[in-house]
Amino acid sequence: MNILRVALLILVICGFAQADELAKGKFDGTWEYVAEHAPEGYQKGTMTINGKELELVIGGYQKYSAYDVKTDNDKLTFYTYVEGTRVTVNLEMKDGIVSGTADTQEGKIPIKMIKKK
Repeated sequence: MNILRVALLILVICGFAQADELAKGKFDGTWEYVAEHAPEGYQKGTMTINGKELELVIGGYQKYSAYDVKTDNDKLTFYTYVEGTRVTVNLEMKDGIVSGTADTQEGKIPIKMIKKK
């Protein structure tokens, strides 16, 4: 009986680990983003995601580090610092398109991302 419980526990843990890996894979790659309501110079850029590593390039040349990158099913969250101010980004994938908000001191700015080919 104990062996059965241990085996079941291992299967459950492996299932959760595999589900987390699948969620990460959904976001992996390079994405172009548009944030029309962001200040000039911050409205377009790219995000390159590889698991929990994320490189954010704003305006084609400004690179920013991303911290506390998390994926949960169809959701991706992280934060970064822009001009010394923390910006929290919450994104969700639906039908291959990612959208969400960047939460700034000035309020929430809508973001849309499309995967580059």
